[in-house]
Order: sequence, then C-alpha cells, then structure tokens
Amino acid sequence: MNAAQSFKACVEQFAPQFVGQAQQDAQEFMAYLLDGLHEDVNRAKKHPAQSEATDVDLGAAARREWAVHKARHDSRVVDLFHGQLDSALRCRQCQRESHRFEPFVFLSLPVPSKYQRSFEVVVVPTLSRGVAGTATLYGVKVVKAGTVADLVRELSAVCGLPPATLQVAEVRAHRIWNVLPAAKPLQELAESDVLYAFEVAPQPTALAPSPVGALGGPPPAPPAAGPPPPPPSGAAGPRPPHQKPQLPADVQVLHRVVTTTTTDGEAAPQPQRAPVPSLTGCPFVYSFAGAKEVTNAQLGAGLARLVDPFTAAAAPAPAPTGRPYVLRVVNKQGTACGNCPAAKKCAGCRVPDDGEPLELNARCAIAVDWDIPAGPEELHPVLAALNQAPSEHEASLEVSREEEKIALGDCLQSYTREELLGEDNMWHCPQCDAKQPAATQTQVWRFPEYLVVHLKRFPPVMRSWRDKLDMFVDFPLEWDLSEYERSHEQAASGPHYQLYAVVNHSEETGVAHYTAHTRDAGDRWVRSPHAYLLSYRRI
Repeated sequence: MNAAQSFKACVEQFAPQFVGQAQQDAQEFMAYLLDGLHEDVNRAKKHPAQSEATDVDLGAAARREWAVHKARHDSRVVDLFHGQLDSALRCRQCQRESHRFEPFVFLSLPVPSKYQRSFEVVVVPTLSRGVAGTATLYGVKVVKAGTVADLVRELSAVCGLPPATLQVAEVRAHRIWNVLPAAKPLQELAESDVLYAFEVAPQPTALAPSPVGALGGPPPAPPAAGPPPPPPSGAAGPRPPHQKPQLPADVQVLHRVVTTTTTDGEAAPQPQRAPVPSLTGCPFVYSFAGAKEVTNAQLGAGLARLVDPFTAAAAPAPAPTGRPYVLRVVNKQGTACGNCPAAKKCAGCRVPDDGEPLELNARCAIAVDWDIPAGPEELHPVLAALNQAPSEHEASLEVSREEEKIALGDCLQSYTREELLGEDNMWHCPQCDAKQPAATQTQVWRFPEYLVVHLKRFPPVMRSWRDKLDMFVDFPLEWDLSEYERSHEQAASGPHYQLYAVVNHSEETGVAHYTAHTRDAGDRWVRSPHAYLLSYRRI
C-alpha cells in the first residue's frame, strides 16, 4: 500500500487532477500514465501527417500509415501497447470504400445493449382465481431500456393473465401508492421498488392506466376560487343535485383492523375519540366490469367472494351481515371517510347491505374493516392469513435470478459490427460526387503485444449510479483473436492472449472503489462482475 501511495504521489506532481481522494477514472489514469511515459522516452524526431488510404492494396496502405505513426511516436510504450485500427466508410450507392488507419492504446468495447434487468412482481388476481389473498410472486427479465408495457407483456407470459388485465403499481404501507403508466421507463424504477400487478377488467385501451388514476396518490387539487366557467356551446349544463357521480372503472380495496370486542365477547372500552383503524394485509383492485350502476348489496356480494375465505377462523361478529367485517367508503390513504368532510372526523361511512345505488367517486377506496378481538394481533388467524407471504412461482424466479452473462467476444463483435449512418449523417462520396447514405465499420488491423480492454460501462450522460451497466461480462483467461485481426502479417499463429490483470469498478451508496486482481504463482483468479479494465499479454 505504501508503494502504491508513493507512486500516486509521484504522478500527482505532474497531474494535479489526480490530487486527493476525489473519485477518478482508472482508465483515464492509465491513459495519462502511458502517454506520459511515452513522451519521456519518445525517440521520434519527425512528425509526418497521416492521410486517408485510397490504395487498392489495403495492406500497403496500413503498413505506410504504421510507418508514419512510428516516425512520429517511437518508444517502448508504442512497441508494447499500440495497435492499429481500420476505420472504413462505405457508400451504400456505389460501394466505394474509404479507409483510415489509426493507432489505439485501449480497445474500448461497448457492453451490448441486449442487457436485461430482473424484476420480481406480486400478481394479485381477483377476476380469474376467486380469492384476493392468493397472491403469487413471479420473476421476469425485461430489456433495461424498456417500459412498464414491456414488463407487463413479459409478466403476462408467465402468469397467464392477458396484458390488458394487469395494472402495475407500487405498494407501500399496505396500500397502493402509485399506479405506473405503460410508457414509464423502467430505468426510473429503483432496485428497492416493490411492484404489484393487480388484475382488473380490460380497459378500452390495452395497458392504459385505469381511469381511477394513481390509486395511492393525493386527491386532485380543488378548483380555483370564483364562479365556475360557463359550459361550452352545445355542452350540458351543471349536473343536477340529485345526479349520482359516475362509477369508476375499478376501486382500491384496503384491509383495516378495528378492535371492538374482547376475547370473551364483551365490548372493548371505547376512548373518547375513536382511533383510526390501522391498515394491514395486501390491498387489491375490485373491477366493476364496465357497469354504470352497482347497488350496495352487489358490492357486498362481489367482495364477499374475495374476502370470505379469510373469515374461516374468525369469531362471529355483531355486524348485520354476520361477517367479522364491515365495508366502508374511505379515502385512498385509508385514513378518513371518502365522503364526509374532514371536520366530521369520520373513519368511513358504512356501505349498507341494501339495493340502493353505490355512491362512489374516483377519489374513494373501499375499506374492509375487520373486527379483531383484543390481544396480540400477530396471533390472530385472520391477521395471519391477511399478511401471509405470497406463494412463489419457482420456475420464473429461478430464471429471473440467474445472473446475466455476456461474453467478452459479444462486446468485441458489437464493436466491429457495421453500422448504417442515418439520413442526417450522409457521406459525400467522391465517386458519386454527391451526398449518399453510408455505412461505417471499425476493425482491428493489428493487435499489440499487450492488449488493454476497456469495458464502457458508463453511458455518456449518467443521472445516477443506477445507470451503470453492471451486468456480468464473462472474460476468458486465454483469448484467441485470430478471427478479429485483419492483417495476419505479424505471426503465423495469429494473436493469442493470456490475461494477467483485471481492474474492477464497484460502488456502494454512491462511493466508487477500484480493486485489482492479478494472476498469482498458483495460476488462480477471483472472478468479478465489476471488471472494468482487462489486461492481456500475447503468448
């Protein structure tokens, strides 16, 4: 450690940007070091200019450009670490090619964009499987640059529910916190976000958010003060006072705990102000399946099908329905009534078991208030059932939890693949004497004695450490690159390399760390998913 600190202190004398403990890039440090060593021992005196190669014999053009490079840069650093790239530009109209040969020190390889991200989602069915407590945890892999719509499609494939019936949301503190729109980028979701998918009735637009909106979000802002604006020409006037609000497409259903009896059946002592019932269990979404009107009794019967399986071990309750719970209209947070003004301090208006139309608006939720005997809540069988962990779909979870691996060869293939230039970046072809659509391709003409591979794990614009491409890149200990070298002039056997050092980049809570692994006398290695720089020597 002392030797490393002394070496860094020596470099800091010439490169003040590396002074102190600020986070620096290891590749930039190594590039500065090699360039500085080269400049100090450079034997070249002439500096001829490089040119574009138009020779029919590319080998002759490459040798000429390499000689020009050696005339400008002649040192042991160049002998050991410099290779040569062939950058080609091809006219897609007449097929004319233009080649430019350039030296390189680092082979900076992109991590292919086919990488995926794993998600674990709790699916809560209500329409197809009958019980609101039969939640199942599924695992899916989705393209990291995808959207919630992509997540829904992958989830549908493993859970069997149509994509149009899955509503993805975040659940916090036993309530739906936020419904995720289909177009939301997955990169905006944190690794710690707990995702749920609730089964709902299909909406007219597939994967569109429910008209209920963000079930757990704040209520809409009140209208501005002053008289309401006049209705537009031909529009209906103000709604008559007796007209009921339009029934939403679906509603969030919360479980709440209220203690109204003791274990011997006697009424529990009531405080001067009744406490707000506490939320418990997993919420779910109840769909009205496009009905324009639903009676209170119909709501009670529909929810009974989903909730009654939890009542098997519950003691009889004094509720008129004979069930140990009552239904109440509450706000989406489950903290107060959804109809009464806040000054009334109502915990929720009870939904009667009658044939009157249900009065519910998009700002309301339904609370299932459970009558739980006084005592330790964790010992009550109903509470145990409500808070039971979801079952696990082992097959999908096993696939999603597999560590994604990308071979180092995939990175090199992505680097050397031909790319088509867009219409806004056309090339003025000298043979066509006009701007034409073109294709570009970079290949390695000659490999150096010591090859340093730089994995481009950081996008050009990083919003957070979450954007780092941290998938596992499987790098070989010995690497035959014969198929990737264009020249074949240096050795009959082709470039064959052996790994001798790895620099890793890892981070915790936003603080980055660099560690290094080298081949020891026992030829042992420690593999790491954080490989950033790979150093190979030709054998």
